[in-house]
Amino acid sequence: MKESEIEDVIPLVVLSMAYIALVIWLSICFHRNLPSVHIEYIFTLSLIPLILIIAAVWRYRIKVKLSGGEIYLSPVETVMEEPYTIYEEKTGRDAEELMEKEGTDFLNIVDKNGRFRGIFTRADAYMARRRRKIGAKLKSIMTPRERVISSFKGERIIDVIHKIGESKHSRIPVLDGEKIVGVVDSVIIHQILSKSLKSKK
Repeated sequence: MKESEIEDVIPLVVLSMAYIALVIWLSICFHRNLPSVHIEYIFTLSLIPLILIIAAVWRYRIKVKLSGGEIYLSPVETVMEEPYTIYEEKTGRDAEELMEKEGTDFLNIVDKNGRFRGIFTRADAYMARRRRKIGAKLKSIMTPRERVISSFKGERIIDVIHKIGESKHSRIPVLDGEKIVGVVDSVIIHQILSKSLKSKK
């Protein structure tokens, strides 16, 4: 299916809702004349078109036109990057070395079972050096999970945008339960928004 053929889903949703309303109205009419007809069965069947449309939105990443441009309703997995991780028993110096090697300023801290425990950024490293604790274990100088704003697997990009706005970081981790599965960068989100706005012109 071409993107141009599925770009504007709003009319389909409106028609589907109108269809459901019509079916409900007809069901009530039939039920008055034919009491044996189970209205709940008819109502359930009437939901099928709407379910199919919702499935299409998810499957084909349909764009919905909004006043601020086109915002993807795709899941966060479509834009997230591979996460850089480091074991919580490593030190702040180890984290700085990894940052330098990978060219990043955002590390995800995990325990021995691979469970997400927090993050360590350049700001955390700076504070650790000021307190002369850069040689301490990461679990004692990191930003702990309870203070980290994170996304979850399957979350919509538009919701992730709001979370990045609430966060003090340019990146937020994406979790699948206790596991870190990716990182969302605000730069990528900005590129998506810019592309969306350009497509409106």
